[in-house]
Formats: sequence, structure tokens, C-alpha cells
Amino acid sequence: VLLILSQEYDPHTDLVVQELQKRKQRFVRLNAEDFFGNIIGTFLLSPSIKKYEMLMTPDCRWDFSNVSMVYQRGFSVEHLKPYEDDALNRFFKDETLAFINGLLFAADIPWFNHPFAVEHAAHKLHQLIKAQNLGFEIPETCVSNNAHEVREFAQRHRTIIQKVLNRSRLRDDKSTATLSFTRMLSPNDLVEEARIAVLPSIYQPYIQKKQEVRVTVVGNSVVAVAIGSPDEEKRVD
Repeated sequence: VLLILSQEYDPHTDLVVQELQKRKQRFVRLNAEDFFGNIIGTFLLSPSIKKYEMLMTPDCRWDFSNVSMVYQRGFSVEHLKPYEDDALNRFFKDETLAFINGLLFAADIPWFNHPFAVEHAAHKLHQLIKAQNLGFEIPETCVSNNAHEVREFAQRHRTIIQKVLNRSRLRDDKSTATLSFTRMLSPNDLVEEARIAVLPSIYQPYIQKKQEVRVTVVGNSVVAVAIGSPDEEKRVD
């Protein structure tokens, strides 16, 4: 059985599920939202007992010994707020992740998008250096909140863009998501030193593109996928 860890709303996971259904493959989808009130989990360990078990619904029980692989896609409990108290919410999130990750790591089964690997790969500076070391051509990059450095970088290029270093999604108190897209900067954006100094950002020269190519390297295998940009207004991201 393939175990899918995802979120309730994830079109990418929905496509994977559709393909699995076409192929008549056995799978169980576990959404982060299910963890509050809908999941009962058990882990027993003794010299004579080792048991991995999770109750998905009151009438569906399954054993982790039947799980052959875990596919993780955007599984996160950060946006869940089952309690009014922030400290309780933090405790709930930490304990939930500790349980599911500990349970799955203990099961010693293959992962696709292992949480540790995903966290490691999310560091953009590491990825840039890795790509350069592998022989990929990368654009000149400045990561700074020093206004003088950023302005000097901008003077060397006709147009520059700004990217966030980590999360591109912000949430307000109502858990409403706001996306922070890559954006082109004008000279006016670099006038106020305080705006640049708030946080370090990634600055790179703007490159006009016809297609965006996502390249994945696994060992000695290189897989490239081209993404078209028919909409002129969406060429930055």
C-alpha cells in the first residue's frame, strides 16, 4: 500500500491520486487536516510486540506493516489552529509531527520526498552553490540587506528581480494565505534604505524567457521539464 501524506486542497496530489486510481494501485491518502479529531494512532513496542497502526476513520483500520512506500507532498500542520490559545496550537503541531514522523521513520520504509531531504533541498543558497558545482550556469546572485551592496549590484544590470529566501506564503490570523512572488524592481524600489535593510533577499538579473526549465538531478540522471509562459504578465514567476 502506498501512503500519501498531503493536504486537503492540493491539486498536484489530486492528479497523483487520479493516476493511481487509473492504474488500480492501492493507496491511502492522509491529509494534515485529518489529524485533529479524525485520526487515532497506536505504536506499541516491547520484546515481543512491534506494531504500527493507525485508525483513519471509525470503520477503517490499517497496519503500517502493509505500507510499502510513503509519498509526501506539502504535508504540513502549520496552518491548523484547533485551539484559541497559540501555545496550545504550537504544542498540538509539534506533537502531531513528532508522532507521524517518528512512526514512519521507525517503520523503515522508502520515502518519496522525505521530510529531511525536502528541508535540506529548500535552502536556496545551498541549491545555487550545488548547481554551480555540478556545472550548471547560474545567474549572478546577490543575497543581502545591505543597501549599498544591493544598489551596486543593480547598477551592473539593466533590470533586477527580488526573491524571498524561504517561505513564499504568508498567513494572517484567519489562516488566509498570501503569496510572495518573485518581482522586478524599479530604481524607486531601491531608494529607501530601510526597505532593503529589513531582511536579506535574493537579487538576480532579470532574464527574459520563452520557457522555464525545471531540472531535477538524481545521482547521474538529469531530467528536464519545460514550462511555457504564454501570458506576458506572468513571465517573472
